[in-house]
Amino acid sequence: IRTTTIRVRPGRAAEYEAQLKLNKAAHERANPGYPVFVSQSTAGQAIGVYYVTTLLKSLGDLDKIKGLPEVRGAQGYAEYLKVVSETVIGAETMIGHFLPELSTPPEGVVAADPKFWRPKPAAPAPPKPAADAKPDAKK
Repeated sequence: IRTTTIRVRPGRAAEYEAQLKLNKAAHERANPGYPVFVSQSTAGQAIGVYYVTTLLKSLGDLDKIKGLPEVRGAQGYAEYLKVVSETVIGAETMIGHFLPELSTPPEGVVAADPKFWRPKPAAPAPPKPAADAKPDAKK
């Protein structure tokens, strides 16, 4: 899972959201099969914090996904950069992974990949041979 957190200047959210909509349309055309989720902070953070999350099967997927310069084209990407330079305070990207053994996903998520979400426990290690018994001391 790759999540980029974007912090937008107060009063500039509408401009940034317009660019997100253009990015969404371009991404869907150029990168089918790579879902992207955009969410927004509603509590516990300053107004204007967005999270753009991409689900990946492996880190190798990052090499397959076409980036914004390619999917938006030169003019569209230049427009995006101009708006970002005027509206965005900062951004940071985090790459993480799910821990199925610690997760409680809903059944609909489990059904998508049961082997991942419900891995079989590892086989127990074979027992160690018993140590040779020492003969009893003289009686």
